[in-house]
Amino acid sequence: TPTQINCFGGTGSVALSTTGGTAPYTYAVNNPATAGLTAGTYTYSVTDAKGCSAQAQTTINAAPTEIIVVKKITNIACNGGTNGMVITSVSGGTAPYTILWSTGSTDFTISNLSAGTYTAVVTDSKGCSTNVSATVTQPNVLTSSKVITNVTCNGDSNGSVTATAIGGTAPYTILWSTGSTNFTVTGLAAGSYTALITDAHGCTTTVSATITQPQALALSFVTSNVTCYDGFGTAKVTVTGGTAPYTYSWNSTPVQTTQTASLQVGTYTVTVKDAKGCTVSGIVSIKLLACTGFTTITQGGYGATCNGNNWGCYLSNNFVAAFPMGLKVGSGSNFLRFSSAAAIHNFLPSGTTPRALNAGTLVNPTSSTYSNVLAGQAVALTLSLGFDNNANFSPSTTALGSLVISSGTFAGMTVSQVLAVANTILGGGASPYTAAQVNDALDRINRNYDNGTSNLGYLACPCEVKTASKAKQIANADSTSNEFRGSVVVYPNPVKENATIEFDLENDSNVSITIYNMNGQLINTVYSGNALAGEKYIVNLNASGMKTGVYILKLNTDTTVYTKSLIISN
Repeated sequence: TPTQINCFGGTGSVALSTTGGTAPYTYAVNNPATAGLTAGTYTYSVTDAKGCSAQAQTTINAAPTEIIVVKKITNIACNGGTNGMVITSVSGGTAPYTILWSTGSTDFTISNLSAGTYTAVVTDSKGCSTNVSATVTQPNVLTSSKVITNVTCNGDSNGSVTATAIGGTAPYTILWSTGSTNFTVTGLAAGSYTALITDAHGCTTTVSATITQPQALALSFVTSNVTCYDGFGTAKVTVTGGTAPYTYSWNSTPVQTTQTASLQVGTYTVTVKDAKGCTVSGIVSIKLLACTGFTTITQGGYGATCNGNNWGCYLSNNFVAAFPMGLKVGSGSNFLRFSSAAAIHNFLPSGTTPRALNAGTLVNPTSSTYSNVLAGQAVALTLSLGFDNNANFSPSTTALGSLVISSGTFAGMTVSQVLAVANTILGGGASPYTAAQVNDALDRINRNYDNGTSNLGYLACPCEVKTASKAKQIANADSTSNEFRGSVVVYPNPVKENATIEFDLENDSNVSITIYNMNGQLINTVYSGNALAGEKYIVNLNASGMKTGVYILKLNTDTTVYTKSLIISN
């Protein structure tokens, strides 16, 4: 009785049973075994106790073919998904078949799988089985990285973002909130931008990028105004926003590149550049502060009949002390002389045309015998300069004569210098100025601090303010004094190509006129020689080879140094 081979690779067997004859039975020793048989035909013989024999033949059929399982795996499209699937088909063995998955499923197709390895046992109708293993994979997580270039300067549109896809399945596409489909987008202003990246399987990830910009550059200023003519104030600019450090450029002459600039009267622009090249400009004005504490009186004020405490009374009460030798105006051989306050009352105010005086000396003229408005203005200013020593006239310790004309034809000249020009013209001397120009200047000076209650702004304080009492300044005529005794006029100033320097001294002295730049370096020696007292010297200054800027002119005598700012504007 054969037992056939049921499974591929298995063996069959034969069970022998004998009936009849006389037991016991003996089987031929050289017969094949009855178990572990492969396919084939087998013959067996048997002999009983009496020597009777018999034969039997049986066949072990061929084994079934091997069970073959073919699997088709659908991997997961997007990391973390559960759309994996395994489809199995079976051949070989003996149908029908059954399957049992590690998930417990008995279906030959299993779906909705996450990434992982799944096993199954396939069994045919004869109980033969084979094992199946299927690994469902997934791509790496689809993510992104970005490189952001922020806006350089506030308000610009030069930001950019470059996005890069990581993981997922190439190729990738991208769609920005701007509508761009490029992985690099440029020309962006400050703001937030998003993009959707899609891979070849339709998996998506988002990109979010925020473009920043520096705070807008802004300037604020702290200024100190100029307190004296041709002096310097300061302007300090403070920067907020942008990206430090900052560089500065003031449009001064020369250009200054510091946070705080030393500036003369005027309006200036400073341009500030930050570390990224962003710029902002601001405008600041440096003003000339009012010079206060002085008194000037007009012709009419001094010419008024004494009444109470008016200026006519002041003239009467103080003339002799201020002018013990009397008062005179003019020069050369042409003079007006006044011996008393009453004589001046009889002359002021004087009108008609400004002009030179008549030849000779006219003593105590009256308004009815002689009229000359320039002479009247000169007399009024001479009175104010003489009375300026008295604290009850003018409280300032700075001499009225040292104040500087702040604008117009005589800008840069002192009150005393303008009066000297007036006396030169009254005396018939040569001058680059007309009598009308000088008369206008004297009129404006006499009205500038009228009655000590106004300030028309025509006069500015000198930069070297005298702090000694005015009495000492006026009385001290000693040649060894460190106070400059004489007059210096430079015109025009600012200088384009040539200028004229006029000077005279009250004492004989060696004189040198030199020019220095603002760093104290000697630029030029304009004049060197001896000067006699009372003589007027005229020196030409050729500035054609000098750079535009501010310079210092120094006139050195044996005992003093006169200093003046000189502006070259070639």
